[in-house]
Amino acid sequence: MLPPHPGVRKERFGCCAQGLVFPRAKAPRVVEYLNAKQSGQIDLMLDDLAREDKLNRYALYPVQVQHIVESRPKFRKRYNSARGPGGLEHDI
Repeated sequence: MLPPHPGVRKERFGCCAQGLVFPRAKAPRVVEYLNAKQSGQIDLMLDDLAREDKLNRYALYPVQVQHIVESRPKFRKRYNSARGPGGLEHDI
């Protein structure tokens, strides 16, 4: 990952991420953080987590992932509080 390859660069935003990739070792922290938050826009919550934990965020261009989707109803109800244009829910 370092130095970044062509097409990989740091970004200072987390909104509207098509897909997010984490090292396996960070997964427990991500789950703990999201469970503590209870609700909100998942991409922005993960950006907050990265800032709080002083983690770098990189964007890969061209985009390699189409959507973040979670099919479990409990997860959708808890984390999908954001509504897009026309009242449509964003994929998470």
